[in-house]
Amino acid sequence: MIRRLFKTIGISIACFVGLLVAAYGVLVLLSLEKAPLHPEVEAFLRPEPISVAAERNGFYFWIGLNAPAGEDPIQYGERVIAELRLRSPVSEAATAARAQNELRLVSYDRNSVCSPENREPCLVFAKRNAAQVRDLARLNAELLRRFEALLRSEEFATDMPLLGPSDLLPGRQDQMALFMLAWTLDATDFAEGRLSEALKRLVARVAFLRRMQANSSALIDRVIAQAMIARDLNFLAEVAVAEPGAARAAAAQVAVIAAPITASERSPFRWMRHEFSQKFAAIDPGNSHAWRYSVCEAVVQAGMLELTMSDKVDERCGRWDIRMLALAGAPLMDRNAFANQRYEAIRQLRRIDAPDTFSYLARFREIVAGVESRRRAEPKWRLRNPFGEWMAARVNTDLVADATMYHLSALDQDRLFALTRLAVGLVRDPVREEDIADYLKRPGVLDPATREPFGWDSARSQVFFVPLDPWIAARGRVGGIDGRVGLTLHE
Repeated sequence: MIRRLFKTIGISIACFVGLLVAAYGVLVLLSLEKAPLHPEVEAFLRPEPISVAAERNGFYFWIGLNAPAGEDPIQYGERVIAELRLRSPVSEAATAARAQNELRLVSYDRNSVCSPENREPCLVFAKRNAAQVRDLARLNAELLRRFEALLRSEEFATDMPLLGPSDLLPGRQDQMALFMLAWTLDATDFAEGRLSEALKRLVARVAFLRRMQANSSALIDRVIAQAMIARDLNFLAEVAVAEPGAARAAAAQVAVIAAPITASERSPFRWMRHEFSQKFAAIDPGNSHAWRYSVCEAVVQAGMLELTMSDKVDERCGRWDIRMLALAGAPLMDRNAFANQRYEAIRQLRRIDAPDTFSYLARFREIVAGVESRRRAEPKWRLRNPFGEWMAARVNTDLVADATMYHLSALDQDRLFALTRLAVGLVRDPVREEDIADYLKRPGVLDPATREPFGWDSARSQVFFVPLDPWIAARGRVGGIDGRVGLTLHE
């Protein structure tokens, strides 16, 4: 009796396994026909060549700012990127050993400088803590010297590999911390009567950040640039409000700093092309290492692994179940079909072209509405490629959604430039509070995205706009009151 029961169980298990193998075999047979890559997609997938010589490239300087004493930051930045590309245990060990000798900020914390966490106005904080700020600058003189040299770099071209779930992002903490220290030093100079020097440094910072935003093919660097620009503009408005004479002295600099956004700063296609091409390369089943990590990334993004530390990611991506999943899924993946379909949405977005922010925004909304409508109406994938559907949803960033975010945040930045010119102008040429509402209706000072007057909050003495991208207020920490971006005209 027991023997017969075990035999029945064994036959059942064998049948179940046989059915699974047969089903998998059918899927493999149905997946043998792969879609050809469309020529336009193939051209878009080719990496954009970098024409900037390494010794002039501010990107390498930006990555290598923490080079050990005596080393050239640009050459160091090149080596950091080269090690990232290797993705081998040897390169990881070299990276860890190298990091121990890097130059780091000394005695720095966010309570010692003007920072988003420090809610006190920067000018007030700097005046009260001038001695400590100067001491902090002396302790970090070498990093500040490199920072000033970085700002003088006239070209910026990203050369960044697309990072997987187990890759550590190159440290940008000290770079951003140095921006905060620079704001605090400028505020200290202003409090001690050295306005022209502070304004000159501010112009150099914003000019560098605008080059970085316009020329970066990495979305993260563009977002960082936007946030740092927003903070600099907030500081400029704070200086102008504190001393109307400063607003008059800074008129020429404001025209340079807050000039309308350029087409390169506005367009997302450089970083979209970079990320699209590298994601496509990462899901190549012929590259077993990259493919396995792509599957692992899909699992991580699907929430199927609970990860608390970056080293755990690498450990779990090497597990047998991830290896088996990658091995089983490779024959089913039609990455050409994925690329062709995803590019259709990108192609639609490439048709956007308009001479001003208002027309551009209207055209953008029209295109996105059409793209989203088509995506909802049409099946994403045929039944023969179920694994491809999962990988498409998990492995590859939704570039259309990211492009929407970037477009809106870039257009909000153009609005912030216009708001800065307006705010400094109102302080420079004093307008009575009771006349501000009428002044805002003048054609030359309207919101470039809506062609309506900017908002005016008399209780807070603040001109403002409601952002198209709800994250911009939090990201830039400019205004950010009641979900709006505002600049204060009176203390």
